[in-house]
Amino acid sequence: MNKKIYQIFLIAAVAFIVASCGKKVPKQAKYIPKDASAVVVINPKSLDEKLKSGNLSLDSFLNRFKDEMKNFSLDDKKKWEDFKNSGISLEENIFFFMLQSGTYQKGITTSSNLLVSLKDKEKFEKFIKSQKEFKAENLSQEKDFAYLSSDDNLSMAWNKEVVLLTFNYKPYKSNYDSAGNYIEPNKAEEKAAQKTAVTRYFSLKDHESITSVSYFNDMFKTKADGYFLSSTAGALNYLTATPLNIPKLQELLEDNYSTATFSFEKGSIDVVSTFYANPMLSSILKKYSGAKVNTHLAEFFPSQHLNGTLLFSFNPELFDGLLKELEIKGLLESVLTQVGLTSADVFKALKGEINMALSDFSITTKEVIYPSYDGSSPYKSTKTTPEFKFILTAPVGDKVAFNNLMNKGVEYGFIAKTSTGYGATDMMASTGYYFSADEKIIVIASSEEVYKAYVANKTKSNISSDVLSEFSGKTAATFFDINSFLTGIINSTKEVQLQKVLTSVNNTFKNVVATTNNFSGNSIKSNVKVKMANDKDNSLVSILNMITDVYNITKENKKANESIEEVAPSSGY
Repeated sequence: MNKKIYQIFLIAAVAFIVASCGKKVPKQAKYIPKDASAVVVINPKSLDEKLKSGNLSLDSFLNRFKDEMKNFSLDDKKKWEDFKNSGISLEENIFFFMLQSGTYQKGITTSSNLLVSLKDKEKFEKFIKSQKEFKAENLSQEKDFAYLSSDDNLSMAWNKEVVLLTFNYKPYKSNYDSAGNYIEPNKAEEKAAQKTAVTRYFSLKDHESITSVSYFNDMFKTKADGYFLSSTAGALNYLTATPLNIPKLQELLEDNYSTATFSFEKGSIDVVSTFYANPMLSSILKKYSGAKVNTHLAEFFPSQHLNGTLLFSFNPELFDGLLKELEIKGLLESVLTQVGLTSADVFKALKGEINMALSDFSITTKEVIYPSYDGSSPYKSTKTTPEFKFILTAPVGDKVAFNNLMNKGVEYGFIAKTSTGYGATDMMASTGYYFSADEKIIVIASSEEVYKAYVANKTKSNISSDVLSEFSGKTAATFFDINSFLTGIINSTKEVQLQKVLTSVNNTFKNVVATTNNFSGNSIKSNVKVKMANDKDNSLVSILNMITDVYNITKENKKANESIEEVAPSSGY
């Protein structure tokens, strides 16, 4: 198999996403193992309905790119038509899943898999055998499936129900024998391991499949355009394959799942996610539940051009509780003792509240004078850098722990002692940021003036009351104003094409609001809403219209450049 095969499946994936029809019960999921670290499911039927709401279809959308389609040869177009009629079902859900395996000594292998439905096995096999890119000698008929391998870690397997495309990635280690000779990776061994993994997918028992995970099945009770499940299995596989030996690590990480549904709605893209903790992690999160976010910085940030804010609330004792459960607190204490600290100094210094806000983002070009170190005159240059107003605050928790930690920072030269508390060293001050800390609060800001304006509490930011109401009662909250951020870049650039492209994006999106609830029962729920500038049309239609607009801008710029080149006089050389 070569690049053309990749192209076929890439085009097919786009077609599946936009034009196919999904079913509520994902029967194809029985081929996905329970230890998959991530599973993505696309419901193309729902996406097709969203397109129709804007009088769009796959064909009408692709017709907008006629000039690019001309670049496809007649052979390419015929292959695409043949592929559409190859027996692959364009009427079912699409699945993508990943998982990791291996050891520290031999390396970790990441397997990426695309799973689609098959409605006519004979027709599909006829299509495969007609492709010159496939090597017939690599095609084998196994007990439960047909298998076709390539020389580049890509394989294809199918039965009467599904087609599975698998790609394995394994970073190579430089191995040498006792004489110092480089040992080539064993390709045959890797190909055999990949085939063994695929064989496992096609022979999973019910309890070994992702369908045995109730959280996965429960996702499909909600109508959505797409679904996502991830687990801590991937992290567990990585950590258990390293020399790191942490007691109870497996108990802490196994069987934790995150699920999410995403939908393109009128005026927004909505993502609803839930993290489900196992019994051990649940007991810790329940015991050390966090507080609610403090919205004061977001409300009173001294600017009418707020780009974004991040508010986070947590119980500092959570980290101490995790160390105890993992039975490694003693190890950390022994390390901290060597520098004159305790874990209490680290975890109790903060109250459990971190607030950040940024505004007035722009990109500026300034003249900078650089000193000379060889006796010659200083020289001038220009420097393009982002500029913004910024404040980070972290209220202090235990004063004794705070002072112990700060004094250690003074001892090592990271911060300086002042009459009111702690401040920046000359090296830190040279970065241009303001730093101060006392027994009430730790502050990092873009300047002292910005922080003083905030403390004065005389002005309010332009964050809306609707956003603040969404923040209410949450343990984490984020707001990002796409419009103000992109406007800052648009006003800063002189590149006409870039201005047009960013303006198109700016006219499509509005802002992002993300919130996380506190732990409840055995789960943590989160919501992300990407708000669109156009609240009348479906967001998928708005995005495709934006893509068309960006394409037209690029095409016009290309034609303009070609015209300039045609009329440019010859240099004569």
